Amino acid sequence: MNDQLNELRTLAAKAENRRTETGIPRVAMVQGSMLREIAAPDSAMTRVSLAIQWIRRDFAEPLRVDALAQKAAMSVSAFHRHFKAVTNFSPLQYQKRVRLLHARSLLVASAHSVTSAAFDVGYESATQFSRDYARVFGLPPARDAAPILADTRGATR
Repeated sequence: MNDQLNELRTLAAKAENRRTETGIPRVAMVQGSMLREIAAPDSAMTRVSLAIQWIRRDFAEPLRVDALAQKAAMSVSAFHRHFKAVTNFSPLQYQKRVRLLHARSLLVASAHSVTSAAFDVGYESATQFSRDYARVFGLPPARDAAPILADTRGATR
């Protein structure tokens, strides 16, 4: 069994290191095509990148994926697929993550209350905000921010 596994590993390594007819390793060719995709002015990646910028800029506003897809000149399903391929999140999950990260900075840097931070980043319910926050960061917002605030207050004395 171990001999077969080692043989498979050896074959896989040889396949990865095989060079194309041009002498360029296949891995470099794949990376080059990805760079061309990113750099192309009208590629799906470029349009998703613009959508990411819109979400980051207007994260507190309600997000309509169909409107975002239209701005990116894609169908909703294509936009969703490309967006998830680039970010690993759906557009709504990405917006939620941006909101939560911004709220965390408000809680720590500006000593906002949990409710104030929730509404400032676009949540309509402080309870839902606390649930989402705890799911992402592992602790409710007040318990997550308290030790950081205590450390910063102690450092300024």
